[in-house]
Amino acid sequence: MRVYYNCNKMKRIKWIYPLILLFVSHLPAHSQGQGPKAKSPSIVIIPDEGWLEDHNYFTAEDNQGKTVKTYDFVSGLRDRDMQSVIQKLQELLVANKCPNVDDAMSTLSKIDIQNAEDEALMSDEGIELSRGSFENIRNRLRPDVTVRVRYYITANGPEKYTTFNLQATDAYTNEPIAAAGGPSKVTTSHVLPLMLETAVLDKLPNFADALNAYYVETEELGRKIRFRIETARNGALEDGLETEIGGDYLYDIIENWVRANTVDGNFNVPTSTRNQMAFDDVRIPLFNNRGQAIDAGNWGRGLNELLRKACGLKTVMTPLGLGEFLLIIR
Repeated sequence: MRVYYNCNKMKRIKWIYPLILLFVSHLPAHSQGQGPKAKSPSIVIIPDEGWLEDHNYFTAEDNQGKTVKTYDFVSGLRDRDMQSVIQKLQELLVANKCPNVDDAMSTLSKIDIQNAEDEALMSDEGIELSRGSFENIRNRLRPDVTVRVRYYITANGPEKYTTFNLQATDAYTNEPIAAAGGPSKVTTSHVLPLMLETAVLDKLPNFADALNAYYVETEELGRKIRFRIETARNGALEDGLETEIGGDYLYDIIENWVRANTVDGNFNVPTSTRNQMAFDDVRIPLFNNRGQAIDAGNWGRGLNELLRKACGLKTVMTPLGLGEFLLIIR
């Protein structure tokens, strides 16, 4: 038991080391044993950017001599051929022990996509995201795994075959998980779902096994996120993160909280300076203590509230997708 001063009012209080969990309503469960156990990941299948470009579902603008492409995933999901491919792939994944495959268009409709499109979303660079952007869709659907699908048709006279490529990534970190694909059988007909089946059927078991194995690992070790903490220029903290509060440096207070609220205290701090700390490979529980799934922003609110209410600091927290956030101390 160590004795410190209250961060804000400087009254003597007893402070359990590391920092006690003052704000239970926002904090996640510390053990992966708490909360519901999902046996397989939630999966969303979307068109690959290459396919969207092949089918002209994108716009290109010049930005100071550099061409910037914006992909319209919503229009791609409405494409009839792509819908038939996604539907077949959903069936194949379910048959290979991946039951939690969401219908992206149906889910988007349920959450009122029109209202979602009207809201301004910001990219990591502070640029407003387009209505049909991948980040918009991912943040709305909140899957564990994103599977991108691309196909292209090769014709030789009346005969043709279709080559399919599937890429699965962690929706929170964009880390690759699994890949599958190949050419379909040569045929004179053009039934995309059947061509997909002949192209990937023998590869789907290993593909699905990789998705489930990845999720089991995530359940056991925690979900990976990352975040940055910065002190504002000309802000209230002259010494930045080296400011001493209640007997501890601010950077120690932050690290102690992170250690206490990650699975087995697992995280890395690749950057730590007077005015900035970067955390990566931060392993957070999949669920909070109310059994609700959480993302980086949900988890980070506990840290934000600690700094604001316990330490009396002014902060601004900005989520940057499902697996990242920026916290600025003014």
